[in-house]
Amino acid sequence: MQLQTISLLTTPLVTGFVGYFTNYLAIKMLFRPHRRRWFSAGWQGVIPRNRKKIAGEVANLVGKELIREDDIKSALQSENFQNLLSYTVSEEVKNFLQRDYGSLYEIMDNFGLDIDDVINRTVLNTTANDQAATVINDLLQRVSREILDSFLLKSVSEIEGMEDKISYFVRKVMSRGNWQELLIDEIFAKLNNTVYSGNSLQDILPEELLNKKSIISKQLTDKGIAVLKKLLNDEKTKKLIIQKFIEVKNNYFGSGFFDQLKLGMLNVFLNEDAITDIVNDELPKIINAISENEEIIAKLEQSVENYIDQALQKPFYEIIELIGPKTFYKIRMDFNSWLKSYLRSDELINKVESYFISNYHKYSGFTFGGILKTAGVDPYELISNSIDIRVILSESKSSSAALTDGIISILKDVRVSEIYNKIPEPTFEQLKITLTYKINEILDKHIINVLGAINLTSIVEEKVNSLDLNQLENLLFSFMKDQFRWINILGFILGFIFGSIQSLLFYLY
Repeated sequence: MQLQTISLLTTPLVTGFVGYFTNYLAIKMLFRPHRRRWFSAGWQGVIPRNRKKIAGEVANLVGKELIREDDIKSALQSENFQNLLSYTVSEEVKNFLQRDYGSLYEIMDNFGLDIDDVINRTVLNTTANDQAATVINDLLQRVSREILDSFLLKSVSEIEGMEDKISYFVRKVMSRGNWQELLIDEIFAKLNNTVYSGNSLQDILPEELLNKKSIISKQLTDKGIAVLKKLLNDEKTKKLIIQKFIEVKNNYFGSGFFDQLKLGMLNVFLNEDAITDIVNDELPKIINAISENEEIIAKLEQSVENYIDQALQKPFYEIIELIGPKTFYKIRMDFNSWLKSYLRSDELINKVESYFISNYHKYSGFTFGGILKTAGVDPYELISNSIDIRVILSESKSSSAALTDGIISILKDVRVSEIYNKIPEPTFEQLKITLTYKINEILDKHIINVLGAINLTSIVEEKVNSLDLNQLENLLFSFMKDQFRWINILGFILGFIFGSIQSLLFYLY
C-alpha cells in the first residue's frame, strides 16, 4: 500500500519532467545540431537542414509579396519622402553653389571644352554681355526717338491700310521674341514670393472685400439651408439618406452575438419604416425649424464667418502642405504649360488684333501721341522696354568676336562660390522645385528597371544563407524566450496530467 502511494505521487512528477524535457529537446532540435554528428545518429537541426529552402521561400516572400513595385512607387510619392527629397535637393544645391570650384572659365577649361566655340554658339542663342548690350541699346534709343517724334504727330486717319498694318504688327509682336517667357517668369516669380513669404489670402485681398465677410457668411448660410430644403424635397435624395442611415446603423455593431443582439433590440424601435418616417416627415421639420430660429441661424452664420476667417489667415504654404507639394507642383506646371500655349495661340492673337482694330476706328481722328497720352502710356518708355536687345545680339554675327572676348572676361571674374549669395530666393526655389520634379520623373520612369537590376529576391536569399546559425538561434530565442518557456511548462503540465491519470487508474484497479 505504501509503494502504491509513493507511485501515485511520483509518477505524475516523473511524467511531467519527461514532458518538460521532451518539449525542451524538441525546441533545441530546431537548430541543433548545426551539422550531422556521429552522436546525433545522422540527425540535423530542422532549420539548418532546410536552410536553403527557407532562404528561397523568405526571399520570394519579401521580393514578390512584401516589397512590390507598387509599394516602392507609393513610398516614393509619399509626403514624407517628398519633403525629405525637397530638403535634400535644397541642401545639396546650396552646398554645391557655396563650394569654391574656381571661376566659371577655369571649370570649363578643366572639362576640356573649346571655350571660344562654346561662347560663339551660345551668343547666337542666348543673351550677350552687358557692355555690348549697352552700346547697341544706346544706338537703338537714339534712332527710335527720331522715328517716334515724327510718328506721334501723325493722326491715325493719315495712314493708309491701317487695319492691315495693325494686323501685321500685332501678329509680328505676338508671334516672335521671348516676351511670353519673360511674362511667365515674372508671374511665377510673384507667385513664389507670395507663396513662400508667409502671406495669406487676408494679406492680398482688398479691404473692401474683407469687410464683406459677414454678408458672405450670411449668404452662404442661407444658400446652405436652401440647398438642404431642396434636397429634402427630392425623393431620390431622401432615399439615399434613408439608405445611408440604415447602413450606418447596421455597420455600427459588430458580428458578435451581443452586438447582433443590440442591433436586434435597436431594430425594434428604429427599423427601416421608422427611419423612412423620420427622413420624410421629421427631418424637413427640423430644417424648417432651424431656418426659422434666428438664434440658431445667427450661430450658423458666426460659425461660417469663423471658418472663413481661419481660411483667410492660413498661410499659402500651409495650404500647399494640405493639398500636397506634388499636387501643387503639378497644378503649377499644368498652368505654366497652358499659359505658355495660350500666349502663343491664335485665339489670343485674334482677340488682341480685334481689340486694336476696333479702337483704331474709335480713335481715327486722334494723333498717335494723343492716344498714348490719353491711355497714360509714355511712348518713349514703351519703345525702350519693347526692344529685344538679346534677339539683336544673337543675330549680330559681326560683333561675335568682341562678344566672345567680353564673355571670357566675365567668366574669369565670376566664381561659383559667389553665385548662391546672388541668386534671388524665388529663382533658387524654382531651381529646387524643377530639380525635385526631374528626380521624381526619373524615379517614376526607371524604378522598375532599378528594382530588376537590384534583384531584391537574390539579395535576401543570399543574406539568409549567410546568416550565422548561432546568431540566428540567439536572435530567435531572445524574443521567443517566454513563449518557449511556456511550451516547456505546457509539456510538464500535460505529462503531469497523463501521469496522474495513469497512477490513479493503477491505484484503483
